[in-house]
Amino acid sequence: MSDHGVMDEILLRGSLEVGRLTVGPFENNVYLVRDLEQRVCAVVDAAFEAERIVEALGGDRVAAILLTHAHLDHIQALDPLRRGTGAPVGLHPLEPGGERLRAEIPLFHGRRIAVGSHELRVLHTPGHTPGSVCLVLGHELCFCGDTIFPGGPGKTGSPEEFLQIVESIERHIYTLEDSVVLLPGHGEGTTVGKSKKEYRAFRSRPRASIPFGDVLWETT
Repeated sequence: MSDHGVMDEILLRGSLEVGRLTVGPFENNVYLVRDLEQRVCAVVDAAFEAERIVEALGGDRVAAILLTHAHLDHIQALDPLRRGTGAPVGLHPLEPGGERLRAEIPLFHGRRIAVGSHELRVLHTPGHTPGSVCLVLGHELCFCGDTIFPGGPGKTGSPEEFLQIVESIERHIYTLEDSVVLLPGHGEGTTVGKSKKEYRAFRSRPRASIPFGDVLWETT
């Protein structure tokens, strides 16, 4: 790992480095995807503490600031980080409030974002918000914002939103390889394989109504 002690190392392989900062009152995760040879980086979510993020960048060029969604706890550092780096912002066009963020990169499903010699692939995973996205890095990592966490999906506000987030997870997350590590917007990660096992427990139980809100696969 490069000498940015403020970061937790997630992956270091060849020219690729992935680090995590935990920031702000809600312990949001900010991820840095870096090409060490080309000294270029992408920031996944600009939650809080812009100065810490800039310190962790270490002078590398920022190819893009990519937002998994636009809830307030994921964008508090966006304006200062944008001014300080000059980097374009990526957001899905269906995300509420996106117009005021003036995103230059529409994160449509299937779009690929280059980070030096590496790339992130966009998955549109609505449910937590209409424009929620996940970002897949190779066959190893998936930055999943608030779409899925260890133990269950992100919070939803209605049965319809819950069904939508489940469809997103089934179609786009659970079709990834079991070994892929899911890196959420808060807390620790899990793997696709472990999450699928928890979800099978949820699917096996009958229930009288469709749940929503804070749902846990193994107990709801």
